[in-house]
Amino acid sequence: MSQMVQMTTEQLEQLIKSLRISTASEISSAVAELANKSNSASCSMLDCPYRYGGERDREILEEFIFSTKTYKDVQRISDEEALAGLPLLFYQDASIWWQGVRHHLKSWNQAIESLREHFAPSRPAYQIYLEFFEDKQDDIITIDRFLDKKRAILAQLPHGRHNEETELDLLYGLLHLKYRKFIARNDFKTFDELLERGRIVEYNMREDPKEKKKLCSYCKFHGHTVENCRKLEKDEYDAVR
Repeated sequence: MSQMVQMTTEQLEQLIKSLRISTASEISSAVAELANKSNSASCSMLDCPYRYGGERDREILEEFIFSTKTYKDVQRISDEEALAGLPLLFYQDASIWWQGVRHHLKSWNQAIESLREHFAPSRPAYQIYLEFFEDKQDDIITIDRFLDKKRAILAQLPHGRHNEETELDLLYGLLHLKYRKFIARNDFKTFDELLERGRIVEYNMREDPKEKKKLCSYCKFHGHTVENCRKLEKDEYDAVR
């Protein structure tokens, strides 16, 4: 038969206290171990949601690079781990390209620059200016989209080529007439100010009953007539080129 162990009240309290300390210590250790496993599992490019298939489009490529870098920084993934996991984000042409260069790329930054040079190589300045001035804002594209597109083109120029004032001077003449009618060049000094004023113009245009009634017989869009249809003007220009 088992023998009963007799304890004093003080001894019993000490035993309970020691058991509590032991249990708390074990729990803390288990939590720390799970946290370490979770952190190590998240520090991988495997879960990065962005993919690139080798499209030779600078906007698509730069969006992929920016998003991937942001994910890498937020997840605190080291350059070495990011470089090792980078091919997991490639498919089609990009994946084929990687197979041929993977042994020559020794760092994350080198891989990103090589990716740029292969799929969207730097262009001479005159080509960038030609693209910038190629299209004026039509009656359909919003001020947000138009400014984003033109600033992305200017960003391809060497750093520091123009200050913001000069870039706005280059851009102003490309704005649709409906903006230039209400926004003078000296009304704004920054892109943010131009954007804010342009949005006000768009809002007022939507609220104006006269503007709503206008319907272009060529492009079928409201807000203008065939006499000042930018699409018609562009189509006629393309037809004679």
